[in-house]
Amino acid sequence: MRLTNFICCEFAIQDIRTGGISLINVFEQISAVAFPAVVGRVTAVAMFERELGEPENQPTRLEAHLNEQQVLGLDAVANFQGQTRTKLLAEMQGVPVTAPGDLKFAIWAGDPMREVGSWTIKIEIVGAPRVDLFSAAAAPPPPDAPNPPST
Repeated sequence: MRLTNFICCEFAIQDIRTGGISLINVFEQISAVAFPAVVGRVTAVAMFERELGEPENQPTRLEAHLNEQQVLGLDAVANFQGQTRTKLLAEMQGVPVTAPGDLKFAIWAGDPMREVGSWTIKIEIVGAPRVDLFSAAAAPPPPDAPNPPST
């Protein structure tokens, strides 16, 4: 089995009819005002391909490390269901971020298990809280009422 694609985003939507996946808000960098912080949602998408003689079900592992310290780990099975390609989607909510640095998500597979792909998100501090106020323009005043006819 080999990894063909691996990416992390906020949302991944899979079309039930075609199997196609739409990725929304691909993560490259996340800014926090203070630490510790929490990333509300991260979806990891891994796509695998196998040779026909390889097993239908193959073990995998997803790990996340912040600056080399593991913050989560999840074991999963890549189930090919009679096909040569499969996708694994892992939606994680409340990923803890305790400091700026690199938040690396890695996918492991094989026998023995080895890292086959990764996606790194830069975590930065932005300083003091900031509020930007935006207001919509008011509707234009109604046109003047027409003058009544003179007699």
